[in-house]
Amino acid sequence: MFTNPLTTRESPDPFVVLHDGFYYSIECAGEYGESLKIAKSKRLADIFNIEPVCVYTSTHEYFQFSHWAPELWYLDGEWYIYTCAITGENVFNLSRRVIVLKGTTQNPQDPFEFAGELELGDYYGLDATVLNAPNGKRYLLWSGSKTKENGYPTQVYIAEMESPTKMKTPGDRLLLREATLPWEYELAGINEGKECRVVEGPICLVCNNVVSMVYSCNGFGNENYCLGMMVCRNATDPDFRNWKWEVSAEPVFAKTDKVWGPGHNSFTVSPDGTETWNIYHSKRERDEDAFRFANMQKVEWKNDIPVLGIPVDPGVELKEPSGTV
Repeated sequence: MFTNPLTTRESPDPFVVLHDGFYYSIECAGEYGESLKIAKSKRLADIFNIEPVCVYTSTHEYFQFSHWAPELWYLDGEWYIYTCAITGENVFNLSRRVIVLKGTTQNPQDPFEFAGELELGDYYGLDATVLNAPNGKRYLLWSGSKTKENGYPTQVYIAEMESPTKMKTPGDRLLLREATLPWEYELAGINEGKECRVVEGPICLVCNNVVSMVYSCNGFGNENYCLGMMVCRNATDPDFRNWKWEVSAEPVFAKTDKVWGPGHNSFTVSPDGTETWNIYHSKRERDEDAFRFANMQKVEWKNDIPVLGIPVDPGVELKEPSGTV
């Protein structure tokens, strides 16, 4: 059995992957987010309490600081990290780009090397994730900006990849989602009290050729931070611009009277591969500056669509993933 939250250590934007019987989580580290660390565990419920190993500290002259929301992927027989970093030497610079790092061995706890910036046609990009689509092609989804003036608002975009480190057509992106529904944005946000229309943290699940893209919205510091979802049933079409998406009318995972701001999630599977698990962060206080802690919760399925349910209260005992030893 286990209880949420999984740790007392701050753990925002949790990402976990299962590979060869072990779970790996990745996080930012350092005073200015200049480093990335990876932890390893046989038991999913333990992963955020295990001391991680530093796999990368930036010495890049241009992308030095403030890596956010890293994701760890095993693609085409190699390990890759997708994250973002600010541009230039100013650690408070809002100009942010998506970069990719490549592992040097088959062990994801060994060092990673800078592989380059992904050319997304974007002034401001973060929260990149990968979709291996039913049509046999690979896509990058990320949170980006329409304009060059500043980083907000942000929307979710998609573009086809040629390889894990290169876009097929640099700068060719398609807008997937922007905040239009009241629950997707906050009226008094981080942008000087103005509307904060932020859509970020995309992550995908594929079941029987149906793609479900879950995203975060409403400002990460807000108690109303939550998850929305878009569903595509024709992602076998070779041209992703022809895909049709259905948008959830309400949040698919939202706050309760004991759990606030549940969002920026990832998905992994149980050790035996029979269950899908939602890994997300939440706050135990309403305060705008409250820490975020990692949680996990089993996902149910209905007609090839994930059902995330309601965040379980802190301290409630839950059964561990199937096949845990």
